This record gives sequence, C-alpha cells and structure tokens, in this order.
Amino acid sequence: MKTPRLLAYLITVLCAGAASAAEESLNLPIQAVEEESELADLERLLSILDEQTEIATKTKLNADYVPGMVTVLHGSSLEAKGVRTVWEALALVPGIEISVETTGHRQVVVRGDGLNYLNGNTKILVNDVAMNMSLTGLANPVYNMPIEQVERIEVIRGPGSAIHGEYAYAGVINVITHKSNNRAHASVTSNGRGMGVSLAAGDSSKGSYAALNMSTWDYNGSDINSGNDTVYQLTLPSPPFPANLTDYSYAPGPINDVASASAADLTVVHEGFSFKLHHLADNYGDHYGVNLVLPPAKEEVIHNTFNSVEIGKSFRSSDSFMTEVKLSDTTQQTEVDYFLGQAELYLGSNNDSRHKHSYQERRRDVTVNGLWSSADKSNKLLVSANYSRIIPTYDYYTFVNFDPTTFLAVPGIVESPSPLTNDNRRTIKSLLFQDEFTYQNDITITAGIRRDDYNDAGTSTTPRIAAVWRLSDHHILKAQFAKAFRPPTLLNSAISPDIEPETIDTKEFGYIFKSNDFVMRFTGFYSNLKDLIAFDPTIPAFVNKEAGRLKGLEVEVEYQISHQLKLDANASYAKTEDAKTGMEFLGSSELLGNLGLAYKPLTNMMLSLQHRYVSGYSREETSVRDELDGYQLTNFTINWSNFLFKNMTARAGVNNLMDKTFKYPAPDGTYVNDFPYGERQWWAQLSYTF
Repeated sequence: MKTPRLLAYLITVLCAGAASAAEESLNLPIQAVEEESELADLERLLSILDEQTEIATKTKLNADYVPGMVTVLHGSSLEAKGVRTVWEALALVPGIEISVETTGHRQVVVRGDGLNYLNGNTKILVNDVAMNMSLTGLANPVYNMPIEQVERIEVIRGPGSAIHGEYAYAGVINVITHKSNNRAHASVTSNGRGMGVSLAAGDSSKGSYAALNMSTWDYNGSDINSGNDTVYQLTLPSPPFPANLTDYSYAPGPINDVASASAADLTVVHEGFSFKLHHLADNYGDHYGVNLVLPPAKEEVIHNTFNSVEIGKSFRSSDSFMTEVKLSDTTQQTEVDYFLGQAELYLGSNNDSRHKHSYQERRRDVTVNGLWSSADKSNKLLVSANYSRIIPTYDYYTFVNFDPTTFLAVPGIVESPSPLTNDNRRTIKSLLFQDEFTYQNDITITAGIRRDDYNDAGTSTTPRIAAVWRLSDHHILKAQFAKAFRPPTLLNSAISPDIEPETIDTKEFGYIFKSNDFVMRFTGFYSNLKDLIAFDPTIPAFVNKEAGRLKGLEVEVEYQISHQLKLDANASYAKTEDAKTGMEFLGSSELLGNLGLAYKPLTNMMLSLQHRYVSGYSREETSVRDELDGYQLTNFTINWSNFLFKNMTARAGVNNLMDKTFKYPAPDGTYVNDFPYGERQWWAQLSYTF
C-alpha cells in the first residue's frame, strides 16, 4: 500500500519550515527592512485578492473562484527557482509529471493519464492562441520555450473541453508572454547557452500596448549512456543476417539529446483591436531512436516550426454586452531524418538505413464570442461559435533507403506510401453556451455545454456544471462535474479510419483556505475514461480500448513564514486502473511531490532550494518486469538583484544537485536499462531591466 507513504509525505510537506520573501522583492531597491516588510505584506495581500485568469471560463475571475482548480506559475518566480523552460515549469504543478518519448518529444502526464504515442491529450495555448498540431495533437515547441520569455503559465488540471474543445481532455496549458517588460537577458549552462530580449510600449493594464519578445537557446547534449539497445535483444536467422548482431549496434553509447529552440511573439492591442504574431521552432536529436536502436551521432534530426497570426476586434454595444471576433491562421511544419539501423543489418546497404519525412498543415479559425453581463455583474452569459479548417498542404513525403518488404538495399532513396491523402482534411464547427450566476457574492454557479461537429470524427458534446461557495474571506468550497473528449488525430484517422474519440467524465471537489501569509488547497477527483485511443503494434493500428478509471487527491501549501522565509509545496496521489485488466496506465506515477524552500539573507539576495519527488512508473500491460523505480531531484539557485548595477539581476544555480540518474520505462525487449536521464548541470544568467 502506497497511501500511507503519501500521507507521510503530506505531513512532512505541511509541517516543513523555511522559504523566502515574496518574489517581487527581488527587484526592489535596497531600503530599510521595516519599509520592505510593510510593502511585502501589501503585495502578498494584493496577490491573493487579485490573481485573475480567464482560462477556465473566458470571463475574468480570481483564480481561486473559477470552476475546478487552476494553477498560475509566475515567470519571475520560476526563474528564481532555476527553471529553464516551460516544460520544466509544468513539473511544479500538482498532479503533473513530465517525461520524454523515445525520440525526444516532450510529454506531460496529467493526473496519471499515462503516456500516449503521438496522441495529444492536453490543450496547449500561447497567449490564448491554440498550438496543438492536428496530425499528432502535440505542440513540442511550446514546451521548449525559454522561461525568460514567460510572464506566467496558467494550467487547468482536469477536463477543459466545455470551454476549449479538442485536446482539452486531461488539462489546459496557457503560456502568457511578457507584456510590460523592457529587459535583455543572457545565460550560459554547463553544455549550452541562451539569450533574448523583451520590449514593451504603452500600458497593458489600460488595454493599449505593444509587446515584443524574442529568445533562443541551444544545448550540446549530455554524456548519458544508453546501455544495450534493441539490437542486443534480436534473434535473426544467419544467414542471411549477420551472425553477431551486436557488432552492428552503436550501443552502449551516449544518447542523441542535442537540442535548440527559438521563440518570438508580437502583440499589439489598441481600442479593442488586437494583433498577435507567434513564431516557435525547436530542433533536437532522436534520443534513443525511433525504432529503439541507438542513433550514431549527436545531431539535430527533428525540426518543428509553428507560425501563427491572429487578428481580433471587440465591440461594446452597451455596458452589458460585448462582442468579439477573432481570425487566425496557423502553419505548422515538422521534418525528421530518423536513423533506423546500421547498413549491415539491411543486407548489403552501403549506408546506414534512414527514414525521412516532411509534413505541413495549415489551420484557419474564425471565432465569434458574445458576452452579456447583468448590471450588477451577478449574471454572465457567454455564447461562442467557432469554425476551423485544417488542411495538410502536402508537402508530405516519406523516404527510405531500403525496401521495407525485403530489407534489401536500393540505390539512393525511394518514396514510401504516405498514410495521409487529400481526404484527410478536417473541418470543425463548434458552439458553446455558458451561464455564470452569482448569488449574494457568495455562491457562483457555472453551467455550460459545448458541441463540436467534425466532418471526419463525428460529434462530441461536453457539458459542465460547477459551484463555488465562498463561505468567508478565508474558506472556499468547490464542486464540479465536467466531460471532455479527445478526437482522433489526423494520423489516428489516416491509419485507422474507424477510430472513435475518447471521452472522460470527471467529478471534482475542492477546498481552499486563505490568509495573508498562508494558503492551502485540497482537491479530490474521480474520472471515468471511455474508448481510450492506443496503438496496437500487433496489427499495427490505432484501436479503442474499453475503459479506465482515475482517482486521486492533490494538496498545495504556500506559507510566508516571515519576511525572510517562505515555503511552497504540493503533493498528489493518482490511482489509475484499466477497467478490463485492472492494470495501471503505462507511465503513470502514483505519488508526486514538490517542496520549495527559499531564504533571503539580504534585502537583494535570495537563495532557493527546490526538491522533486516521483514514485515508481508503471509498465505496459504485457511487461514481465517490476515497476520502474522513481526518483528525487534537488535544484539550488542564488538570486542577486541590483548586481553591479541598478536593475541588473544575476542568477546562478545547480540543477540535479546530487547528480542523480532517473529513468523512464522502456518496452520489454528493447533497452534493458530503460531510458536513463539526468546529469548535474550548472547555469548562470544575467538580465538587465531598462
């Protein structure tokens, strides 16, 4: 039984002592401790009262008053903790575990809803603009965005389809970039570097501003040893295959985990008009290999590029009614050049076998929102309509340098059949109704329903009803029932035309306690999953599995112990179960925890210690091996404001302080040591605000 371990961990978290002054104080001028203490008290109170978000309802609300649980991560705080990318930041959210797919794709597992091969189950937005690629449902370049570009990250844990539609199945992530910063930054790590700039004009609080953010980073890769790969496990007839196959493997050796990324966005808002431009790109190596055979060299072989533009205009016909129209155009492209195996394994080939493909899709959206509010703001009615058209532009090709039916080498490269055709175009028509009613400023009821009609995947209806009861200034109760869906991706539908959308029904109950220096949040949830989409390698094709269940508990604590000490911590328990086999979902981890401690010895200096706990990972249903052991990681960061010059901040730290190796589960018959990751890394950053 692991539940007692969870309770012990929760007690440790709740009783731990330490942590730091409020993050905003890092950039304050040096002044008397008494003045700073009064200002810190006021800032903490204002942050508690006015942490507003639109992610859960599309109407601006205090983050603790919205249906369900929303986590808001602030970029300045994340930098102070030593977080380098959006993907790393998500590990600080209760109930979320991050992992890496065999070829290096970033993955996010929410509440134990386990690893999915090329299936996105989380809606990903940047400045409210959707970024999921319809081919796979993924948005890897968003995860690789440098944290210096981020003002905050808003996260819904649990279903969000009633508002956000497709892929808002396990959660919703909205990355919001800086809107009021004028700052330049540069960083160096033990095996990489980064730089960027943020520029702003106008006043974002008054709704008229322009903001530009640009950043880039690169990573030279680690020295992590792969262990023996799949070639060591193969038994093939000799002849015609070589007698000793291990002679034709690059394993054991370093994995191909080099990477680089860049991001740029421009936002202009004036008198109800908005213009948003985004460019996201990342490039990385194929880590442990697309077919679980170790690649030969450190090189970037996967390239993703996302470009989007959105134009919006809001019209206020009266004090009670506002209309908003948005037009967006997004182009997403991915190119890969995968290594498949050494030449001798493919009977006479003169070159290592490779698989190349390129894919591009274009998405156009038209959205109309209408929001009516009563005179006293106690009742808000939202109506939203959306039309989407996704077109694979058929820059799609696939090339290999051997005959896949005979494994015989061929001269040059040949094009292999594409799983996609012109019939794979997708149109989506969506309609949303939501009524938000507040009674005597104490109880808010939110009821909504959304209908999404796909030309190729049928119709999905996702209702939600939620209640928030503010018992007093200190106590809040929440309850919610919500349904969500994940449509088949274009790749799912191309390979398996009869595949059905998967759905999830979730019940949530929450309690929040708040005071000036202490916040505690409890969330309990229970989910039923149906028609889960999974890849069956024996066919090979995508199939709908019968059903599954999730249940769990999440706890969060923030405690400003003094003006010098602060604690923030969370812990979560998630139990997953396949309804047919009783097995846990692949890649799920029952217990997760984060403990953040900070100490401020000087007015302009803060020390931060961040500890991460992950229990063991479950394996695939057919595995004969035991559950994979979990891990614990510790990061240390020092922050020094007004370093050398006023408005200059220096940060330095060590991630994975104890140099611990951790692993993600590999399928049986492949890498015997699973997928190792983790090396101690030092880093340093300088930023200047002007």
